[in-house]
Order: sequence, then C-alpha cells, then structure tokens
Amino acid sequence: MNPGTPAGLAAGACLAFGMAAAIAGDISSIQPSASSITLQSGKAVVNFSVGGRAAGNESCGYFVEYGDGNAGDSRVISKTSGQFSRPHQRTFVNPGTYTIEASGRRHKTTLACNGQASTQVTVVAAATAAAWTPPACPEGWALNERSVNRRTGAFYCTAKPEVELQCGNGLRYYERDGIIGCRENRRARDDDRRD
Repeated sequence: MNPGTPAGLAAGACLAFGMAAAIAGDISSIQPSASSITLQSGKAVVNFSVGGRAAGNESCGYFVEYGDGNAGDSRVISKTSGQFSRPHQRTFVNPGTYTIEASGRRHKTTLACNGQASTQVTVVAAATAAAWTPPACPEGWALNERSVNRRTGAFYCTAKPEVELQCGNGLRYYERDGIIGCRENRRARDDDRRD
C-alpha cells in the first residue's frame, strides 16, 4: 500500500491512533485496603486502588478479576496525564485466599491499557462462639446454678459438707444460703393427717 494515497494515509492514521491508544495507560499496581479481613455477618468488604501512569488526551481499558468466581469490573482510563488511581470495592462472602488481578483489556471501542498488577487478600471465617461451660467451684463448695449469669460470667459457690446430715424420722435435709440443716418434712406430716 502506498503511504501517499488516501487509503495509505487512513491506514497510517489508524496505526498511529492504535499505537497511541495502546500506550495511553500502563497499569502498575493494585492495593487492597487490607491483606486479611474477617467475615462479619457473612460479608467482608475490601476496597482496592488500581494505579499506574497514563498519557493525556488518550483512553484505554482495563479489567479487574477478583478470583471469587463472580463477574469482575471493567474500567476506562480517560484523559489523564501522569499518575492515576482508580477505586474499586468487592464484597467477599466465603473464607479463602483470593488473587486479584488488574490487566489491560479492550472495553467497547477503547483499546486495552498496557501492564498488569496483582495482589492477594485472605478472608477469614468469623470465630465461632465456644460452647458454654458452667463454672466450677473448688472442692467442698457447690455451684449455685441460679447465680450463674452467662452474659457476664458472674456466679457464686456455697459451702458443701463432705457428708450430708443424717436427718431423723419426719425430717429432711436442706441447704440454703450457705446454711445446712434438717427440717420438718411437711409432705410426710400431711400424709399422716389424711390417714
């Protein structure tokens, strides 16, 4: 093709435009707001910043893949001179280590940026609540189960004799507020009255 003909000039202009657009942006970094994050209420939100250099009055496209199996994000860098930084956000719902990559990709009619960058983010499962274990009292003491407050952990113990008191006929053993003793067995007395 002769460069002096209209077709040659058009081809040269397209080639020059394509080269200018191809070098319009160079992706060089992707930075997460945290390299490790814990799921809260089943979600972990991470902000990312994709950065690099771009020439003025030109445009190029790039794509961010988050490694979680869901659709990524396409963006266009347009009319930026010097350094650029573009924000992104992703909500992860499963624990794991994800590789996030930003790379040049054609977006509609915009040619792809140059370069690529990647990073990793670890999403950690929320700690599960340990099974509740009742507090223990020292030997010779008994836990007052009604005193246990699961929210605060407060409780108290009462003295417990090594051997229960032996109560006579018509009496029954009891413990109350750190006191032990024998008391009249009212049920037995009521049964005797009925006879």
